[in-house]
Amino acid sequence: MDAALLDERLTPAKVDVTFSRVCGSSPHMLLKQFRDAMVRLAAIKYPSLPRTEAVMQLFHKHLATFQGTTKGTATCECGAASFSVG
Repeated sequence: MDAALLDERLTPAKVDVTFSRVCGSSPHMLLKQFRDAMVRLAAIKYPSLPRTEAVMQLFHKHLATFQGTTKGTATCECGAASFSVG
């Protein structure tokens, strides 16, 4: 399954650099680091939107159609705003 996130603005190289900056030298990613990376990627993909709106746009256009079960709620705090998914 592919979320089709990549385009001319959000390239594979930018995704790699973003995850590398978030994770540092760790080969594993914590949930908090993943959320941070997704906020950063949303800001790259939708630079004209405020971060909260960019994350929501990323979710609705690319991730909301994925199916599966969740174990609770994920909360993202983007600056002064926050929202929950789940």
